[in-house]
Amino acid sequence: MEQVEPDHDLSVLSETPAVLTDLLGLIQANDKNHYEAMMKII
Repeated sequence: MEQVEPDHDLSVLSETPAVLTDLLGLIQANDKNHYEAMMKII
């Protein structure tokens, strides 16, 4: 029996920058120390 890999819709990756921006904003608003520590890493 042959296994077939599911199709991957790469168009969802186009949303990644916006999602990360929103997530970082949420972290910054709720845990400034955590946010600042993460920003030092990158």
